[in-house]
Amino acid sequence: MAVDKLVDSTQLDADLTDVADEIRTAGGTLLPLSFPDDYVVAIGDIGNTEIKIASGSIAHFEDALARRAQNLTVAIEPVQSGSGDPSPDNVRPISGHTGAEVTRTGKNLLPSMSADETLYGVTWHVNEDNSISISGTASRNSIEDFGRGHLTLKPGTYTTNRAKDGVVCAIWEDSSPAQLIDGAGGTFVLTHDTPIFIRFYVPSGSTVNTTIYPQLEVGSAITAYEPYTGNTLSVTFPSEAGTVYGGDARCDTGEADGG
Repeated sequence: MAVDKLVDSTQLDADLTDVADEIRTAGGTLLPLSFPDDYVVAIGDIGNTEIKIASGSIAHFEDALARRAQNLTVAIEPVQSGSGDPSPDNVRPISGHTGAEVTRTGKNLLPSMSADETLYGVTWHVNEDNSISISGTASRNSIEDFGRGHLTLKPGTYTTNRAKDGVVCAIWEDSSPAQLIDGAGGTFVLTHDTPIFIRFYVPSGSTVNTTIYPQLEVGSAITAYEPYTGNTLSVTFPSEAGTVYGGDARCDTGEADGG
């Protein structure tokens, strides 16, 4: 004979929380878990965790696992103003941080267009994979700038598109006024922190009907296209941490270890 049994929902919630905590500890993550699907996925991930380390403001991870990152730890360093050796006659104040801003992307660093546009007779259509279909005859130079106001690169070697089917690609420093870095696209080298944008344009009088795949990546070769997937996480350190001058920040929690 079947017998119904009352379930203490408070105790059940507590038990599930304990199980979730054990799963997170074993998997090295602090991500929230919803029962039951997230529990199953997280348990499957245990034992398949990889630790990747990269340095610099642009951290490039080779051969990462094809699933989401469980957590991100960022090293914090103080900022010292001025130049030269500090001395009583050359005071160089040190400032710390009350938070951090981390931008995550795939290998493609170039933000895409957000909407279709028609400029001087040329239509720029954004496809589902963020490629751009371009068609029409340009009555004047038809220009689209990618990344303008949103993209600063560290010193290093980078590669972007070259001209294709009548669509020209050029690399510009995002300064006032803008400065041309390379008018042909392709591989370029930066020696200092540089705000840039990539300009695609159809020259006046040209007729085009093509699709481009805007991409900017670290290294000296363009690889298979990957749509841009960037997002930015702003982390404010807990008030009890005060101003942090060094240590590590867990960007999934905002916790800062250091002084």
